[in-house]
Amino acid sequence: MNSNIILGLLFAFAAVVEPGPEQIFVKDLSEYLPDTCLIKDWEPLHPPQTFVGDNLYDFINGGASIYYEYGFKQVITLQYVNPDSQYMTLELYEMKNSAAAFGMYIYKAGTSGKSIDIGADALLDDYYLNFWKGRFLCTITGSEFDVEALLMIAREVAKKITDTSPRPRLIDLLPADSLQHMNSGYVRGKLGLTRYHRFDDVDILDVKEAGIGNYDDYQIFIFKYDDTKQCFDVFQNVQGHIRNNPEHSDFAAFEGAFSVRDGSERLMHFTVFEQYMLAYIGTPEHDPAVFFEIIRNNIK
Repeated sequence: MNSNIILGLLFAFAAVVEPGPEQIFVKDLSEYLPDTCLIKDWEPLHPPQTFVGDNLYDFINGGASIYYEYGFKQVITLQYVNPDSQYMTLELYEMKNSAAAFGMYIYKAGTSGKSIDIGADALLDDYYLNFWKGRFLCTITGSEFDVEALLMIAREVAKKITDTSPRPRLIDLLPADSLQHMNSGYVRGKLGLTRYHRFDDVDILDVKEAGIGNYDDYQIFIFKYDDTKQCFDVFQNVQGHIRNNPEHSDFAAFEGAFSVRDGSERLMHFTVFEQYMLAYIGTPEHDPAVFFEIIRNNIK
């Protein structure tokens, strides 16, 4: 078969966009939309819209950057209306992988709301529902909506997603005792990290990915880097910045670790292990070394 014909067939089945230096092949997300005949009294108001790659700015200008940081591919959105002129809007985001979908779900859904058995995790809060499953994040919103119809839409979408939903490994490395699961997170850059803690005015951590555990009176951060050299270089940079910050006090350096008190008198303790940098921020009543040892054992 002629090579031009082969290329033509490939492009007939996939769209190609270029949000950055690499091309991304995407599939039609309309196959995940629920059958309208199953949703009583609700009909699509318009045909669905899809935003791919850089076009996300056309959909949520001002809020797109965090999606790109986690690894955005595309979103399909569809608005429904009922005979009383009430509206619901479905947004289904395809992320780079399940870790990106999980992190974006935790970032977006927050901690309030009622836990619902849909997808891997779901929260229903006031007028909207968020759930994630596989590499997908789904949000359904409405002002005065039929909750049963909203849940039916969500369940139909989740049913069509057959991906498995493994959580990021960094979350599994955290000490499990007293971990506040829905208040913990997974980030892939500075934007996500600042939701949990602002370490400095500059991006001293060069975040690639990190797991954050929130506990009653402390936080634990696990930063993962490409290799041990990169990890140690970042560690030294962090140590220098924190040591020279006038808001900090009681700086003490150890072999492969350092500690300091921040402006709120919380203990900050950093250490490195292989390609991981570990950080503890919280009350000085706890010994960070105990938590770090648990993480090291989990890594092994």
